Amino acid sequence: MYDRARQAVTYAIDPKKATEEVFAGLIKPSECAIADVMFPSDEKLCSEFSIKPNPEEAKILLEELGYSEDQPLEITLLTWKGGNRQKVIENFQTQLEEVGIKTKLETMDIGTLNARIKQENSQTEGNGVIDMMGWSWYDPDFLYTLWHSPGWMGGYHSDELDTLLTEMRTTTNLEERQEKVIEVQKYLLKNAVMMPLYSPGWMWNYVSSSDVEGFKIGAFNRPLFNDVKLSNTVEEKEAVESPVSSEKEESEQPVMTEESQQDGESISSPINEQEVEVSPSPENE
Repeated sequence: MYDRARQAVTYAIDPKKATEEVFAGLIKPSECAIADVMFPSDEKLCSEFSIKPNPEEAKILLEELGYSEDQPLEITLLTWKGGNRQKVIENFQTQLEEVGIKTKLETMDIGTLNARIKQENSQTEGNGVIDMMGWSWYDPDFLYTLWHSPGWMGGYHSDELDTLLTEMRTTTNLEERQEKVIEVQKYLLKNAVMMPLYSPGWMWNYVSSSDVEGFKIGAFNRPLFNDVKLSNTVEEKEAVESPVSSEKEESEQPVMTEESQQDGESISSPINEQEVEVSPSPENE
């Protein structure tokens, strides 16, 4: 029953439609449970076993589960502030209500959201809860942290998934591990445990002058300054365009203000993060 309720919700939501309307091409829709830059992400393969948007199929499942216009499935949607997350989840809210699912939306700071998720996962009755959360890590092993018993914040877990995650974590053969990562993702997507949304999960930008060379962004959106230097062309340009000044002329040079240094180019953050919607433990559905 709980699997089919989650599947009904997944059939009702079109992540690509929502993210395109909100972000206008600034992000990349995801179909895998891991970000597309993370080995062994394969969006084409994930697309083969992920649940596709199908409002009519959602209505059929809801009817089979005994829900109706007079007695609708009720869900609370939780997310945290920033990155236009509220606009995305408002779009999901509209899509869910179009198939007859009654929703309530709550937006809060990340600390409160974590505490709220833990609280909801400890409940054995009441409305279902779905949270929209961003995740990042170097390796697919973060799937073990999220879904292996007892589950992140006491959320979803199962014996079958535990076995797959343990095999994924313990195998030392590269090809075998790749297969296990795919099996874990297949389980998560087919059972609607999570719904991949988009990458990067955090819409952070860095600004750097075009005169700067060697500026890089590392994992977890950390700026790296090890190789930063000013462009030689800038130094040569200044040498040609600026005649030798007297001491008086140098003292009369205008002081650069913050306003005069604002020209630059935006550098996007890396995309080893991902935004997802996460289902709670089955007892809370």
